[in-house]
Amino acid sequence: MNENTNSDFVTKVVIFLGNKILFLMPDYSPFKGSLDLPGGHVHTKEELADGLRREVKEETGLELTNHKKLFEKDNITYYYSTINKAKAKKITLSHEHSEYKLMTLEKVVKEDHKINPDFLAAVRKAQKLRDDDEEDIFGDLIKTSILFATLLMLVKGLYN
Repeated sequence: MNENTNSDFVTKVVIFLGNKILFLMPDYSPFKGSLDLPGGHVHTKEELADGLRREVKEETGLELTNHKKLFEKDNITYYYSTINKAKAKKITLSHEHSEYKLMTLEKVVKEDHKINPDFLAAVRKAQKLRDDDEEDIFGDLIKTSILFATLLMLVKGLYN
């Protein structure tokens, strides 16, 4: 069997560019007009993460350097990743997609875009994890600032 033959396994990724999510617009039936997530079939003898990075590169031209697993459902493994917003200018679509859209979860829901329910579940879970990560970072920043201010006051007290 050819190593580049598609397996039954699929990977999809929710990519955050700044505060927006990257969606692709398929250029083929029956998915034309719906929102898609980057990703696709993993080749036989290919690790899931390697297949994900390859598919994202093929479909968008973007290099995935970090990604976290969200969940598995049926034959699809969902991930999420954050990419520097400046790299969004470098998106190059494959022949499979006619355009891309950068949207918030709120906009997708509000405008009632056509999207696979499992994709939407992945987006919701990724948004929650991202929000939780930002809260943790903000909390750590506050703790560090308080510690630094306390140390400054102690040092200042020693030299006055």
